[in-house]
Amino acid sequence: MRNTDLNSTFFPVERRPVTVPGAGEVRGLQALVDVERDHVLSVVSEHYRVVTNREAADYGRDCFASVFGGEAASAMAVYHVNLTTTRSACTMDFTHEGSEFSPFDNDPWLPFLRVTNSYNGLMSLRFRVGFCRSICTNGMIFDDRSIQFRFEHRRRDIPRISFVSGAGDMGGLRERFAADLQHLRGRRVRKDQMLPLACRVLRVCPGEQDRKNAARWRRLVAWRARIDGLTDSYFREQGANAYAALSVLTDFASRPSHVHTGVAMTDRLQRHSAAWMSGFLADSRRLGFSVERYVKDYRGYADLLSRN
Repeated sequence: MRNTDLNSTFFPVERRPVTVPGAGEVRGLQALVDVERDHVLSVVSEHYRVVTNREAADYGRDCFASVFGGEAASAMAVYHVNLTTTRSACTMDFTHEGSEFSPFDNDPWLPFLRVTNSYNGLMSLRFRVGFCRSICTNGMIFDDRSIQFRFEHRRRDIPRISFVSGAGDMGGLRERFAADLQHLRGRRVRKDQMLPLACRVLRVCPGEQDRKNAARWRRLVAWRARIDGLTDSYFREQGANAYAALSVLTDFASRPSHVHTGVAMTDRLQRHSAAWMSGFLADSRRLGFSVERYVKDYRGYADLLSRN
């Protein structure tokens, strides 16, 4: 379920002295405190320039104009907000109504801009272009199509950020993405290849030592069951091809569980999914490419998981 409450990230944050019982105040350090919860988010140097989530969203509006066009910022809409339970880090996704496109019949996708920010260093202030499938909100983030800028947290005075889109114009980006999806749909991937493929992309590489840890193994088996369930659903809907495999990966990445959890993990897995798509497209166009050889080194992990 999408969360569009951007204001939930705009809570007040203030600096407070760091003190040690019996020793007094620690010079050069300050605590960043969530005022509403009276909770310490992190400890930073006195020269660290805090970028609040509200400021990050404002910068996102400027960045949005560089990606979608100068007039688009006025129609910028919040697509999804993801905030950690401690409220120390967040991602904010913005899109432009009317930018939806369909690479296939009745299968619309939507480009969006992701802004990440944190008060504890978990996620840098960053701006990236992504795509999500409108039907199910599966998303992916492209690092190679990110927005280039420079900002130093160590400086108290924050200059106006200049954005340079690594994505090019949005129209060209949509056309390129649609062509990539078409290529994926034309590449056969069998259902039995999906689990080792997921192990490779999501970096799940269990060993015998994991079987000896009951709690860890239960999570891994539950992860395998989740991947198997997604595989059954998407391969039935979309056929035995790499587009269905992408749907499995992006569905899990957008709603991670079991061995993958957290806001930062969602962002990371969505970037892994996009990186896999780019790499797989390049590999699959090479003469003699075979999906079976592509997943061969990960079959052992899949077999181990399937033995329960």
